[in-house]
Amino acid sequence: MASIRYAFSAFALTSALMAGAQITLVDPGNVPVVGSTFQVHAGAWTASGNGGEWQAYDFSALVDTATNTYNWRDPAESPNAAMFPNATLMLVNNGPDTIFYHTTTSGLERVGESQLVSLLGSNYQVSAAYTDGPLELKLPLTYAGTWTDADNATYEVDGNAAYRSGSITGNADAHGTILIPGATDPIEILRVTTHLDETNVIGFISISHKRDVVAYYPLWGKFPVMRTVADSVTSSGITQVSRFTEWLDASALGIATVDADAFGLRVSPNPVSTDAEITFDGGKHGALALEVVDARGAIVLHRNVAAKGSNQTERFNVGDWKAGVYQVLMTAADGKRSTRRLVVSH
Repeated sequence: MASIRYAFSAFALTSALMAGAQITLVDPGNVPVVGSTFQVHAGAWTASGNGGEWQAYDFSALVDTATNTYNWRDPAESPNAAMFPNATLMLVNNGPDTIFYHTTTSGLERVGESQLVSLLGSNYQVSAAYTDGPLELKLPLTYAGTWTDADNATYEVDGNAAYRSGSITGNADAHGTILIPGATDPIEILRVTTHLDETNVIGFISISHKRDVVAYYPLWGKFPVMRTVADSVTSSGITQVSRFTEWLDASALGIATVDADAFGLRVSPNPVSTDAEITFDGGKHGALALEVVDARGAIVLHRNVAAKGSNQTERFNVGDWKAGVYQVLMTAADGKRSTRRLVVSH
């Protein structure tokens, strides 16, 4: 499975030129794709700091107590795929839960989930499809952008009918820079805060669920650089609270291996006006991800490539691309990668 990494240092010049500009999250640059893998560290919940313009967040002293890996996969791989016909992505990690999403130019909408639910001392694996799913990330989105969206679902728990209703509100409430463990330079981000408030009714039981997420998105990111999560479930007067902070591993930001050239990547011709050719040594790396990213950080090309040996080639046409500087990235599932600059000139 391909690991989508952020070429942080490759965009240092771009970030400098953008000083004074604000990040706008867009499709496809900030929309996950099948095959994306993100390694994260988790630790104690921490206050997210003030909102507003030109904030400088320093979370470099965070200490992890666990690690996790999030994988964006094809919903067709799920045995419950038929329940979620509109799903274009599913999100899995090391736990029992799977979340199904539908992505459009309007954003990232949750359309269903399969989750382990604890009820009256018993655990149930529950699959629920939304009749009206919550929009967890609205696109395009820039500072001060807001949205509100309803969510409704009908499902079953141990043969009993269950109903869910509520809403999610979102707000891009800050922009600036962030430092996380492993990073030596600040990363430009847009902070997005969401609040989910919903009620589940199962027979005579009413369960209130609230979730607050503060997520820090980089310009080119398909997953937050960092996020804080506060989740609470209340039923029969008893409230259970789960709070934690997650941040991307430094390798996912391209910090640890920015100068590595695992595949001997070559780009020709360069500059190019029509057809570009990428030559590389695939070796025995298995599945590879080939991406080309523009100066804004948006991914303009994504391909899953099978490693077949030395002197492999991939070709693509840039005839309708805007003139400018692009970055070519080749990444393997084990984290090895190569990057090369590509200049498009018409």
